[in-house]
Amino acid sequence: MDIKQLNKNAEINIDHSKNLILYLRSADMLFKQANIYYLELDYKRAYVLYLKYSNLVISKIKLHPQYSIQNLQNSIQKLRSNAIIAMDRIEIIKPILLKQHQDEINKQNDLKESIKKEKELKQKQFEFEQEQKILKEQHEILTRMNEININTKTDDWWKSHDVNNNSNPLDHIAPVNNQTQIDYSTKSTPLYQTTNTNTTSLYQTNDTTIHQTDISNSLLPPPIPAKPSNIHQYLNENTTISESHVTSPPIPDKPNLFIPNPNDANTNNLYTNITTDNPPPIPPKPDLYQSPAGGPFRKVVLPQSLIPKFLSISAKNTRNNLETCGILCGKLKRNMLFITTLLIPPQTATSDTVSTTDEMAVFNYQDQNELMTFGWIHSHPTQSCFLSSVDVHTHCSYQMMLPEAIAIVVAPSKSPNMGIFRLTDPPGIDIVSSCRHPQPFHPHEREDEIYVDVEEDVVVDESDCALVDLR
Repeated sequence: MDIKQLNKNAEINIDHSKNLILYLRSADMLFKQANIYYLELDYKRAYVLYLKYSNLVISKIKLHPQYSIQNLQNSIQKLRSNAIIAMDRIEIIKPILLKQHQDEINKQNDLKESIKKEKELKQKQFEFEQEQKILKEQHEILTRMNEININTKTDDWWKSHDVNNNSNPLDHIAPVNNQTQIDYSTKSTPLYQTTNTNTTSLYQTNDTTIHQTDISNSLLPPPIPAKPSNIHQYLNENTTISESHVTSPPIPDKPNLFIPNPNDANTNNLYTNITTDNPPPIPPKPDLYQSPAGGPFRKVVLPQSLIPKFLSISAKNTRNNLETCGILCGKLKRNMLFITTLLIPPQTATSDTVSTTDEMAVFNYQDQNELMTFGWIHSHPTQSCFLSSVDVHTHCSYQMMLPEAIAIVVAPSKSPNMGIFRLTDPPGIDIVSSCRHPQPFHPHEREDEIYVDVEEDVVVDESDCALVDLR
């Protein structure tokens, strides 16, 4: 991701109808998260959060109608002092990110070149295998044609001499004179006799005279022809082969120019000498929601002891049919949100509502103990487990500070007795933040799409949590 995209992720806007304290707390959260990422050398996230913090503190909140309120000036001054630190660290981080980005580009180029060479090698290997396959088929065809040619020429020779398996090959030859009779019936009888003392006897056929030695030579099978250099020469020169004995060889399939998958069991033998040490990286799965630093939501780690502790401390109010609320505080580590403290703030409650009465007390405690707000928890003494219209407005403020913020609802008398929720974005955040209905309980458009259960996004571990009651 280049600097331009990081700058775009750092853009932030505020709603002037919201209480300025909400944005002051959001700014503090941004700065604390940026510091942690900076110490963990996660410079991309640190850069985005420092820049977002600077934009909020220097450019945005000064336009808010409540900016001049006197009792907020100390908080505003502290945020502006931290903005100087944020800007200094941005200047330190920026050249590091530029170098990292250039290194990533070089790495991608090297990877592309490696993939290109690998594909070329695979293609050459594949073409070589196809060529060898074709040559082998041609050789087999040529061998069969030679065998057919030999058998055919032998048969033609015997037919031309009118010889069959039951006749003697010399029966059709008559001696020159009738004085000598040749007996072929016994093995002791010579193949031929003559009264002539010459070593060569003459025999007369119907149309020619031949020597004895010529007869012997003529009985030999024809010589094996020389192997032709190619099949086309062979077919052109040997015109004595009849169509009844020989058919045209099959035309080899045209090689397919695709690159087979080297992981396929049917093609593994083609790539015994090819390595794939640098496969192209597989791209990451996109996420519907974005964290403050960009990228998918971070996991929230919930201590197993937190729910029992909250049920215990809220039991008295539950018996009196009053709601109770608490703040989920914790720390950011290794890009995960660890809830470490259950903070019970000063509050007022009814059977179906609860609200804090001293937000600055909560803010000061978190600041002194370097804690961040990761959400809230409240009880429903008699109602089922859900977020009411009042609850979604309350949680909207938490989620605008931290997109991963969660809302836990416990309903001891109902089943299920617990739920973990978050507003959707879109459309939940937009619907609730733009709602100006004067009554606490009121309907919203697309109510079934405003919030969702996110229990699967929360990791429950066996760690303990601190319980702090500020009432």
